[in-house]
Amino acid sequence: MRNLSISKLCSSVMALCNEEFLRKIELELTYRSFFCLQKIVFLHSK
Repeated sequence: MRNLSISKLCSSVMALCNEEFLRKIELELTYRSFFCLQKIVFLHSK
């Protein structure tokens, strides 16, 4: 019975870590695409 609760705890911790990780990736991707867009716009405005 105790093993079950430990695995539950582990899985919830993993879920939290994954969420945080995904958010970071999302931010990174958003930042990069924004940067690329700026570069493209800058090149076209020349």
